Amino acid sequence: MKISLLRNICLLILLFVLSLSDRTSAADWAANFGGSPGTHAYIQATATDASGNIYLTGYFDGATLTFGSIILTKIGSRDAFVAKMDASGTVLWAKDFGGNGAYSSSNSVAVDGNGFIYIVGDLSGNNLTTPALTKIGSQDAFAIKLDASGETVWAKNFGGSGASAFSHGIAVDSSSNTYIAGFFQSADFTNPALTLAGSQDAFAIKLDAAGTISWAKRFGGSGASTVFRCVAVDGNGSVYLGGWFEGANLTTPAVAKIGTQDALALKLDANGATTWAKNFGGSWASVYGMGITVDTSRNVYLGGFFQSANLTNPTLTKIGIDDAFVFKLDSTGATTWAKNFGGSGAWTRGFGIAVDGSYNAYLGGWLQGANLTAPALTKIGTQDAFAFKLDSTGTTTWAKNFGGSGATAFGLGIAVNGSGNVLLGGYFDSANITIPALTKNAATDAFIIYTQYPYGRTVTATVGANGTIASTNPLTVNTDATGSFTLSPNATYQPAATVSGDCPAGSWNGNTYTTGAITADCTVGFNFTRITYPLTLSATGTGTITATAAGYGDQTCSGNCGYSYDINTVVTLTPNPGTGFTFTGWGGACSGSGSCQTTMDSVKDVTATFNAAPLPEPELVYTALPNVWDLMGNDLGEVVWIQNDGTGNQVYSNIHGQITTNAT
Repeated sequence: MKISLLRNICLLILLFVLSLSDRTSAADWAANFGGSPGTHAYIQATATDASGNIYLTGYFDGATLTFGSIILTKIGSRDAFVAKMDASGTVLWAKDFGGNGAYSSSNSVAVDGNGFIYIVGDLSGNNLTTPALTKIGSQDAFAIKLDASGETVWAKNFGGSGASAFSHGIAVDSSSNTYIAGFFQSADFTNPALTLAGSQDAFAIKLDAAGTISWAKRFGGSGASTVFRCVAVDGNGSVYLGGWFEGANLTTPAVAKIGTQDALALKLDANGATTWAKNFGGSWASVYGMGITVDTSRNVYLGGFFQSANLTNPTLTKIGIDDAFVFKLDSTGATTWAKNFGGSGAWTRGFGIAVDGSYNAYLGGWLQGANLTAPALTKIGTQDAFAFKLDSTGTTTWAKNFGGSGATAFGLGIAVNGSGNVLLGGYFDSANITIPALTKNAATDAFIIYTQYPYGRTVTATVGANGTIASTNPLTVNTDATGSFTLSPNATYQPAATVSGDCPAGSWNGNTYTTGAITADCTVGFNFTRITYPLTLSATGTGTITATAAGYGDQTCSGNCGYSYDINTVVTLTPNPGTGFTFTGWGGACSGSGSCQTTMDSVKDVTATFNAAPLPEPELVYTALPNVWDLMGNDLGEVVWIQNDGTGNQVYSNIHGQITTNAT
């Protein structure tokens, strides 16, 4: 990777594990800062102090840059800035640094236990006038100390005639000694005196509380390009440096290159002597150490990214095009664990890293190209900023990305305070951000996202008559987690299926309701309804069933019907056969041959059967007919009889009356 691509990205994360107070945030918030049209503003690093105050640093190149009610007017061609905010996001003050025709950038920030703020960066072009710094070389590194009100205490620059110096990391110890990390090229340093050995050499400088140089060290090798991007310091004054090298092996300290570019981590004692040096890489791999921090047990965390090939030291198989990584080293520099993050077709780059008092690590960076699979993140915009939390074993606890459709967002500096509130700083352009909602003011806006993720969200339940809530209320749940309430309904009642309130919709399991994923404080309302049971009636044949119950009236069913009754309702069922049909019996929850009563204490099914009535047997009735002489049948099957008509004549008759016949 060309150094110019990373020129303005500084990665120092400073964590005050011992001194931070236990403060709980009232809410998450996010803010962006822009300026006049065409302004590009970049936050490069963040820090926090024991009172929860927040410090942002970076640079801008437009006419003005606005922080809340404070407007910074550019002094030079590009100005460095630092701003202080309280924990709620109110800007307390903001300062910029520059000089006519000067290009100045601030790349890292730290704060000590007395409230003094330290920034580090580089300047080129002309001298600075605010504060007054006379440039030594082509480009100088600088460090500035400010008091709690933002007033400059001292300012120092470092370089050499013809040299280009870049400073990207700063740390401060409990005695207000300052440690600066960077690299230089093209010529030797004269302030402090450092002789260039490779094409680029890394440096580390220690300053006392007054800004006087205590020691300065150079690192590199003939033909090597060596870069320090970050620095941290522990409670014993040991110094930790992170970066990378390429081109050739290092001789100071002695480190043999593994791949194309190797990540690098060094530990120095309080006097600047190297305690150990470790490199990380793989054949043809390019590996970049971008952020470093140390916990109270002197475990070291190195964050960054790698590309082009898998790693062999430590062993990591590349997931995407670029993978972010976190390495945890013990106090001797041995690798405890190593994790990489990415997705097929994705560029994933880690930059800032921080650690809290429970040994959880936090990685900030950005992703583009495709979704991530490790961890699972769906890309929002063209490029998203991200923050990951890992537990002490390297397992991902949570992962969040931030962006907007068409937006390009860079996550750079990350910090965490004693309450677990995470600060992610960076910048975005091209479009607004929707997660969180930030509207772009200028060409490129700086942003800060302040979150305790997973943040404790309050879920409050209300309940109507005929039941109570049997579980804890209100609930505190983590962001994106669910909350569950168990209800205790009165006898013969049950929870109503529909709930009210503004919590995300959830689901029932018996008397327990579980919300959807909670993203903000919310409420959920419950009511109770009488338990009801369905009664299914089936009438076979021609006939109906009449269902009678107090409070429900009569309901007549033909065919198949369904009714619903409150629990313990007594329903009388009466069969009603149709014409030519008879009721022959019940099936299911009824029996017998007459009306039936059933109590609705469960689901009930009842069948009534109606069959056609049989034809009556024919009854032969003999009626004497006067003067009937004979009965006979004809060839039509009809009964014919002979009767004397009273005049002596014979008359043949059937049921239709007299007939003519040839009978004699």
